[in-house]
Amino acid sequence: MLAKQLVLSCVYLPCHSAGTDYEVELSSVLARLEGTLDKYSDCVHIVAGDYNFECSASHKRYNMFSDLVSTYNLECMDNEQDDCGYTFFHETFGYKSWIDHVFPSYPLHKWLTNFKIVDSGCYNGDHNPTISWSLNWGSFREANSVPIVKNVQQHRRTYQMCWDKADFVLYYSLTGEALQRIEIPKHVLFQSGNGEDHIELYYNNIVQALCSAGNMTVPRIPIVP
Repeated sequence: MLAKQLVLSCVYLPCHSAGTDYEVELSSVLARLEGTLDKYSDCVHIVAGDYNFECSASHKRYNMFSDLVSTYNLECMDNEQDDCGYTFFHETFGYKSWIDHVFPSYPLHKWLTNFKIVDSGCYNGDHNPTISWSLNWGSFREANSVPIVKNVQQHRRTYQMCWDKADFVLYYSLTGEALQRIEIPKHVLFQSGNGEDHIELYYNNIVQALCSAGNMTVPRIPIVP
């Protein structure tokens, strides 16, 4: 089956935290990204942006991300033959690194061409402003001989909520607003009929409000088997 749609995810991964705080923060971001990849599993994906790490096994930060790359058949588009060779440059310290990346689904990467890092004097920031590439989407969709290969592992990572790192102020604010909007089925107290359906709906609305607030305020970390 060929994909009918393309999902483009732009990411900015954490960089200021370190140690356990970084692992918790990155795991939470990866959990949301994995949710997007799962939700649109019948599409092809491009995950691009500022990763704040180089794609090397010597970098612990990349190793945390590489599990997701392997699970969802993403391909790294880093091109060592690029004339520029870096995406970040700290002029004061003379430090250069390649921390901005593009990860398309397999085999979509075969239709990404003209990959180039633009190093322009017109931009005064630390990051080179553009990683440019061309995507021949029409040819990709017409290539019926090349199916979308899914390599989603049977046993995906399981995440647990890390409540000690939660934003409780925002959590209580969100739950308060959501719970106040839920209509209480008071009429079931005065009717003689069976009100189980109304009570179940009321219960499900409460659970959904709490879960939605938790998804926005409580980071997730993977459970190590």
